[in-house]
Amino acid sequence: MGLKEIFSLVESELNEVNQHLIEYTRSDINLINDVSSYIINSGGKRIRVILTLLFAKLLSVDKKLAIKIASITELIHTATILHDDVVDDSSMRRGLPTANKKYNNPAAVLVGDFVYTRAFQLIAQFNDTDLMTLYTEAVNVISEGEVRQLVNLGDLTINEEKYFSVIYSKTARLFEVCCHAIALLKYPEDKNLQLQLAKFGSYLGTGFQIADDVIDYLSSKEESGKSRGDDLAEGKPTLPLIRLREVGNQDDKALVEDIIMQRKGVEVLDYVVERMQALNCFDYSMQRAYQEADKAKEIILSVETSNEKVKSALLELADLSVRRVA
Repeated sequence: MGLKEIFSLVESELNEVNQHLIEYTRSDINLINDVSSYIINSGGKRIRVILTLLFAKLLSVDKKLAIKIASITELIHTATILHDDVVDDSSMRRGLPTANKKYNNPAAVLVGDFVYTRAFQLIAQFNDTDLMTLYTEAVNVISEGEVRQLVNLGDLTINEEKYFSVIYSKTARLFEVCCHAIALLKYPEDKNLQLQLAKFGSYLGTGFQIADDVIDYLSSKEESGKSRGDDLAEGKPTLPLIRLREVGNQDDKALVEDIIMQRKGVEVLDYVVERMQALNCFDYSMQRAYQEADKAKEIILSVETSNEKVKSALLELADLSVRRVA
């Protein structure tokens, strides 16, 4: 089963989510409408939406509720993008100028705040304390992850443990919420089962982010929609760079530490990629990504369902989330 077939399983619901995203971010203030519609219509994989909708089908959760949960999660993701691009001073995303470059930093930050509040207005409509707690805790963890990543810039003690802590917080936690929220609606009294099912999203999100960090080194702007080597330019210590320092020679270690401290890695991008390839840093990183995908698949395989097609789609989605690296 390929991405096209997976998409076809939730196409009508996905179209409804896209309509709701525009509707939910509508305002009397034109700038809010301009910025929010710009980022919402700028494309993107919508993988969190697809995950939520498939998971709802797997557990036979009401379609309207699933669409609302998917919309909430995507609004939160959209708000984080608006804020992240300001923090990272990013100029390109999905092949287009970032909102902060097209408009300005204050507009991106303030509209990001607005989108967050819209998401929580929608959550409040459920009148479910557990659901509200789930999302508020998740946004808190995501925010801490962003701060932790900021702190890690220039930190020569960065290691795999710290790296995985960051990507769980800033990426995997929202994937986890996609599944947890649906499981909560289906099994409101069974918290252990909710947590078990939520792990699918956590594992998938972790693998997704590792693959994304590899793509940053290997893909062109045309392929990834953003500038190649952005992480290196920022001195951001992702798994391939951490691995290079761990297994490289003294010159490699000195180079990595200089990149982390000086944040001028883009000047030596091609050489760094050459050394990473020579020392199998990308292979190692992708092996870790596939390990996460395999753990995610184990969760789905344990679920009893009459909808085997959706089950197969989720298994394939776990692989596709990391298989983006050629």
